[in-house]
Amino acid sequence: KFENKFILMLDNDEIGKKTQEMLYTKLKEIGINVEKSDILGKYKDPNEFLIKDREKFLSLFQKKEREDLWQKKLNNEKSKGMER
Repeated sequence: KFENKFILMLDNDEIGKKTQEMLYTKLKEIGINVEKSDILGKYKDPNEFLIKDREKFLSLFQKKEREDLWQKKLNNEKSKGMER
């Protein structure tokens, strides 16, 4: 199992969304640590978001990373019987 996590962030159109779902499923099936991202909002792709509002993009991306780390910690505690 891979330790590094990949966060998918494809184009924000129908083809990009469908491709992201397909990639997510296929990568999970082969044991890749992968998450989907839904932070693009009104932007057509990650590059447009970065160009128009770099600070907000980075803030949302970092928030996504923290949420995923927190969820992983909770899942580990549950699996060890440490649920509160």
